[in-house]
Amino acid sequence: FTVDRVAPEAALIKTMNGKNVSGKAITSTVAQPVLTGAAEAGSAITVAFGEAGTYKATAAADGTWALTAGAVVPDAKYSLVVTSTDPAGNATATTYTLTQNAN
Repeated sequence: FTVDRVAPEAALIKTMNGKNVSGKAITSTVAQPVLTGAAEAGSAITVAFGEAGTYKATAAADGTWALTAGAVVPDAKYSLVVTSTDPAGNATATTYTLTQNAN
């Protein structure tokens, strides 16, 4: 058998609150942001909004994932860390800058 030791490609945020995301700087005007993205199929996705909470999703067979922040994210600037962990346990993280201005 073969052991998978290769980290997956970084999970990407494709949309936030229905608006396309391009680049690593995002602004949200929705109290509980809704994110969609792409990652390796079957990967566990973790999105950390700093002290505002960490939320999880799983990438579908086509690599898409979606999540809604489970609580109101207070207005502030955040380092939004998106981590993709493949079924073998290999992980890759990417960081976005989120400016939350909804409350």
